[in-house]
Amino acid sequence: MVCLRMLKALHQAHLFFFKIMKRLLTILAVILMTASVASAQRHPRPEPPHPHVYEPHHGMDHGPYGGEPNYPRSMGFRIGVTGFDATYQHSFRRDQFLQGDFGIDFGFSVNGRPGARATATYNFIWGRPAWTHRGYWGIYSGPGLTLGYVNDLVSYRIGNERWNPYGNRGDGGFMIALTVQVGLEYTFEFPMTLAFEVRPAFGIHANGRAERDGQVYKGNVGFYDNGLLGFVPTFALRYRF
Repeated sequence: MVCLRMLKALHQAHLFFFKIMKRLLTILAVILMTASVASAQRHPRPEPPHPHVYEPHHGMDHGPYGGEPNYPRSMGFRIGVTGFDATYQHSFRRDQFLQGDFGIDFGFSVNGRPGARATATYNFIWGRPAWTHRGYWGIYSGPGLTLGYVNDLVSYRIGNERWNPYGNRGDGGFMIALTVQVGLEYTFEFPMTLAFEVRPAFGIHANGRAERDGQVYKGNVGFYDNGLLGFVPTFALRYRF
């Protein structure tokens, strides 16, 4: 039963997510295509240096070649089935950066109440494939921690029965979890990065009390089910500076 409820909630979240993404991507596609054409006409891509020649840079070189513009910071937003975040990245070395996100958690289902969450990950860039003649690709991953007050599935075991007092709505409570992020990004020749990130979270969720037939049950601590929705890719758009 719990699996069926999770699948139903995931389906509802998908429908809600794709309605938003369809409109958002249409607008972004027009803006980015226009800016890309204009930038390509003004700034031709530099030739990559010899692979054995080191060229020093004053900060982060976040691209496949040394000729990529040097932007050690970026800001933007992330949106997916789990929520909407403001996001910030700060590069410390050529292949490492810290990412911090803060925003709204959509909750276990569209019927639940939204919550708030904060996430920090330390990422390592382990691939810079040259898949296109223009622009710069990056593949990265890293561990992190997320916490917040969010809505999640809550169930109690009473005898041989598993009781879910809030149905598919879930219940609000404190959440803390370890997370692992894997991302693929594309940096345009102007300072804008488009990324898709997978970031599941594995942790606990603690809710308040529940009542049944006049009997009050204390708060329950259980697995953070909504964290598994992090396996669904999240879309991110960031401005580099």
